[in-house]
Amino acid sequence: MIIDFAMCFAATLLLHILTPWWWWIMIVPFVFGLVRARSGWYAFLIGMSSAGLLWLTSSTYYYFTGSQIIDHRVGAMIGLGSPLLLIILTAGVAAFAGGIASGAGFAIRNIFTKK
Repeated sequence: MIIDFAMCFAATLLLHILTPWWWWIMIVPFVFGLVRARSGWYAFLIGMSSAGLLWLTSSTYYYFTGSQIIDHRVGAMIGLGSPLLLIILTAGVAAFAGGIASGAGFAIRNIFTKK
């Protein structure tokens, strides 16, 4: 489980660093679920944890390196009050998206494989 999480997290992190696109948090877990997952819940758990942790660390890093003004304004705009709640909320959305993508990859693999 640790190796699968590390592979999914590292691939997503590397692609996140090399390219400016946010949707790697869904593509990499989808491929993981398609290729390597052992069950639907396992796929969901690995996709959710890797995407959520990546988004949480990334948004926390950006917050502490200069995006406090933006986080304060967006947090106030949607009524959260605290920018740290915004970071947690967006990490939760990313975790859910990664988990669903990984589960979808596993489900598609099950459609095309014989039991």
